[in-house]
Amino acid sequence: MIWAKQETDLLINNFHKRRMKDLMELFPNKTLKQIKYKAHNLKLSSYNKNQLQDYEFIFWSLVEKKDQNQCWIWQGVVSFNGYGRFTTKVNKKVKQHLAHRLAYHFYHDNFDQNKMVRHRCDNKLCCNPHHLELGTQQDNMNDMVLRQRSVGGIKNPASKFTEEQIKTIRREFKFKTIQKLSEEYEVLRDTISNIVNYKSYKHIGR
Repeated sequence: MIWAKQETDLLINNFHKRRMKDLMELFPNKTLKQIKYKAHNLKLSSYNKNQLQDYEFIFWSLVEKKDQNQCWIWQGVVSFNGYGRFTTKVNKKVKQHLAHRLAYHFYHDNFDQNKMVRHRCDNKLCCNPHHLELGTQQDNMNDMVLRQRSVGGIKNPASKFTEEQIKTIRREFKFKTIQKLSEEYEVLRDTISNIVNYKSYKHIGR
């Protein structure tokens, strides 16, 4: 089934805002299976706002809200890389979410699954939607350079990773893809590839 560009744009703009029944009315010439398949290919289905809305109250109850200009600190589970984690179960599928991504998703209408959610405050646990913005991997890397977080080497206090994180990444590479690890640690694929192939952080033993 071929989708016209206008149809694709319509799906992207409405997928997170409407129930599946309403979407079918927008696309009378498409079956439910075709809509879901297209959404999956566009990477829209994993962040269906209608499915996640039942978790929104629980999510915000785990955020310490303060003044709009202050950081809203995540009070839930924190992963070893310093980012908040929130677990959902939709259609019997358990999914781990980065807390700040969900915060942006719940608050803003322009969420894009293919982009990163960046902290303007440089506080990994902050879930204040006013401190978050969409961006690319390159934007994030540019921020890291500006803030001097990208200098390699564990002994450098501005290093992106700790020694334990490097070891964990290499262990997890046995059952996770480079793409998955790059998403979890919010770094480029090349960064993870260099770590697992011992092209960087060579001084950390196997």
